Amino acid sequence: FSPRRAVYGFIERQNLPGIFRTFDFASPDSTSARRFQTTVPQQALFFMNSALSTDQSKAVASLPEMIQANDDGQRIRRLYLRLFARLPDKDELAAGLSYLGGRSLSPMQGLQPTWQYGYGHFDQAQNRVVGFTPLKHFSKEGYTVSEAFPDPTLGYLLLNAQGGHPGNDSSHSVIRRWIAPENTTISIVGTLNHPEKQGDGVIGRIVSNRTGLIKEWKVLSRRARTDVSSVTVQKGEIIDFLVDPITRPDFDGFTWAPTIKAGIGTETWSANSNFGPPPGEPITRLALYAQALMMTNEFLFVD
Repeated sequence: FSPRRAVYGFIERQNLPGIFRTFDFASPDSTSARRFQTTVPQQALFFMNSALSTDQSKAVASLPEMIQANDDGQRIRRLYLRLFARLPDKDELAAGLSYLGGRSLSPMQGLQPTWQYGYGHFDQAQNRVVGFTPLKHFSKEGYTVSEAFPDPTLGYLLLNAQGGHPGNDSSHSVIRRWIAPENTTISIVGTLNHPEKQGDGVIGRIVSNRTGLIKEWKVLSRRARTDVSSVTVQKGEIIDFLVDPITRPDFDGFTWAPTIKAGIGTETWSANSNFGPPPGEPITRLALYAQALMMTNEFLFVD
């Protein structure tokens, strides 16, 4: 997307951008005597969910004049001058101070991602996963160690929506991690598949950081059901789905996208459908406040 205001935007009459239609852009096929002003849910939803809106609100909140302000009151006044070319009135200033609450530059607590992706090692002596290292590079292939694939050091280590490939040895087993959001009982369903006829296969393990190994399967040129009927978990407990290359990594591509179901209720966590890029950088309270001001008619519509 372009950060330019609409007056500088490129117009293709037969393919008008969605943002123009959402905000009642005048038809480019005819003259328009005046600009209509409307407030409809689609406009608010656009600014709540738009990457353009989020990026621009972060940019405004990160300006030196905002960071270097003496207090939240000064930040609010500077924000109003920047967005509306005026100072806030008494009620607006009070509302802003109440929302910021002295924490304007502190990152907001983000939602814990449903799944995490990394690599590590199952220590049989400790009966635990050790050395979990998150995979930070995300591309159309999935999560990898680095932009280079295969990685010069760890090879074809990969996790995607359907499965992946472990690293070069058991110290770099690939791990799909789930963290229990509450105390509950879960069931796990899935199929671990090693389709290659060559190599020595892989070992799939389900491991809890609280109780240790739950179950494991070795597969070579076959499929194995990886169902676990009942596991009691505590809030914050880690359940790791780990695939070990055994002795060597050749021909170790696999598919394994388990689904976790809550024992009570209908909540489900699917490794396949929940797969996606890592969450963005946390946003500050000041940036959210700036975004709210940018959603107002006073900012959006200029006579």
